[in-house]
Amino acid sequence: MKMKDVDFETYLKNYPTKNGYFGKYGGCYVSKELQAAFDEIDKAYQTICHSAQFISELRRIRTQFQGRPTPVYHCERLSKHIGGAQIYLKREDLNHTGAHKLNHCMGEGLLAKYLGKKKLIAETGAGQHGVALATAAAYFGLECEIHMGEIDIKKQASNVDKMKILGAKVICVTKGDKTLKEAVDSAFESYLKDYKNSIYCIGSALGPHPFPMIVRDFQSVIGIEAKEQYKEMTGELPDVVCACVGGGSNSLGMFIPFLNDPVKIVGIEPLGRNSKEGNHAASITFGTEGIMHGFNSIMLKDSEGNPSSVYSIASGLDYPSVGPEHAFLNDIGRVSYETVSDEEAVEAFFLLSKYEGIIPALESSHALAYAIRLARTKMKTGSILVNLSGRGDKDVDFVIHKYGVHYLDKKNVDYSGLKKAKLSSQKISNGNKIVIDGKTYDTEKTFGCDYIDSEHDDWTLHIEIGKETGNLLAASAKAYGKSVFVTTVDGTFSSKNCPRRMGVSENNNKISGKITDSVYKVNIYRDSSKGAHTFRISDASREQSAQNSASDFEISDVEGCSIWGSLLVLLRDDVFGVIKAVLVGLLILLGMLDFAKSALSGEDNTIKKAFSNLVKRIIIVVIIFLLPLVIETTLSWVLPDEEIESCITDF
Repeated sequence: MKMKDVDFETYLKNYPTKNGYFGKYGGCYVSKELQAAFDEIDKAYQTICHSAQFISELRRIRTQFQGRPTPVYHCERLSKHIGGAQIYLKREDLNHTGAHKLNHCMGEGLLAKYLGKKKLIAETGAGQHGVALATAAAYFGLECEIHMGEIDIKKQASNVDKMKILGAKVICVTKGDKTLKEAVDSAFESYLKDYKNSIYCIGSALGPHPFPMIVRDFQSVIGIEAKEQYKEMTGELPDVVCACVGGGSNSLGMFIPFLNDPVKIVGIEPLGRNSKEGNHAASITFGTEGIMHGFNSIMLKDSEGNPSSVYSIASGLDYPSVGPEHAFLNDIGRVSYETVSDEEAVEAFFLLSKYEGIIPALESSHALAYAIRLARTKMKTGSILVNLSGRGDKDVDFVIHKYGVHYLDKKNVDYSGLKKAKLSSQKISNGNKIVIDGKTYDTEKTFGCDYIDSEHDDWTLHIEIGKETGNLLAASAKAYGKSVFVTTVDGTFSSKNCPRRMGVSENNNKISGKITDSVYKVNIYRDSSKGAHTFRISDASREQSAQNSASDFEISDVEGCSIWGSLLVLLRDDVFGVIKAVLVGLLILLGMLDFAKSALSGEDNTIKKAFSNLVKRIIIVVIIFLLPLVIETTLSWVLPDEEIESCITDF
């Protein structure tokens, strides 16, 4: 097959060129000092890695240590549920350490051993590359140093622990956005200081030559196996092959063996929240040509031409550029590139888990989401082969925390364990500190929304809890008459859809503001014993729809509050409890005084009458205590929870 003068039958012999170029992309834009080190690696790779001894050793490692080949799996139940093309998975999640990363890490570790290097240095985003390289270092008896952004360290804590268990030194990078790009910068700096004793093991098919070539070659085992396995299963080739694209290692490993075949190849980039700068990491879709981290490719830039901030729910995809070979394959039209949003990826995450018993990585969920979209809309027959690049163990806590309320069946989940964070004080003004579960955080106005409603003492707190920035909304004592307890699943806002008034309105104590149908919610508790009152929060990923929406927050699906609901709230209120206690006390006191007065008179009839009155008052006291309790219990059982919550709000 040929395309724009590129012959894919001889593609691997011609690309990259001797200087490391794929068309105009690639190259090695580094200092002379680093150039010499990379030339050494290139020469060693071209010599050692094509030797029979090296190839034999690598094959043994893959079979006996990694557990290769990984299988191709037909998602029968998921395909039936979607109702379109048949979906197949290349199960790289079953590769040792749970992802495709070990494919090139073991190769790089073996190369380092042959070169006499003592240390492996690398960056990682999602942590899978870090775990894989730490595994390789332990296998070959080498030191290991992993650089990881502070945000990713918090988000992927389980993988950080694994690296440490395997003996790696994890360097926390706190510069810039504290994510993958900064981790690459930090790793390069460290390598430059000790390049004679170390080898830089980049985590994807990018960077200066020869790294894009080395990673691609080691990862090609994925596509080589998948092609043979699929043909053995079905007798033909798949109609579509797809994989997620961040830097591009798993996708190139899958794509390369299919380049010369009549198969549609699609790379899936992360659209994140939306297409605005800083809200996605879709480099090919929205980027332009530029040099970054020592290679020329397509990159996302800010207004000054520097690498822009990027975002993806998947830590392994939030990189502002892409491997040079991907840029080349896009230019010549052999591979097409599509985008998938956070929400689509999360839906795919839960669908595969539910219908096939396979929990995918959020990175891999992007490719799966595209396959699902394609099968639902444009491809009612045929087959789609997805590279499931990793398993989702690392993402479970994050996904449940952020999306579980929407996707999990509430009937099958006990939410009683949701953590309640107690505010340290009732009134918290700008610049003050807040103590939540014993930890102190600074507070500030949220997102530049220029309001603090002094008339009604409403406020909004913007705090950072762990890895996620959450917003705890707290109403004042004037509005609810109680200290406030807050549980946040996630309440992410953006400055563009933050309403002018957010809090208790003057007329009816309802929460109002422009919103969208978000999947997140924040629960505000009147106190530790009363029920929650729940309202929906608009999400930054839905800014466009928020601009077209003017609906109010709905406290519940019930319009208004019935007289029975009002009665229930009244019975529950502490003020009613105080009134009841005072009334009972007065009755008992009057009865005791009457009885004492009669006893002092010495008249039998008077004493008997006073005793009878006392008994009657005691009966009345019992009724005062028991009747409201019976009514409250009955109403709590009969009335819908939504109406009760609505009435609590109105009250």
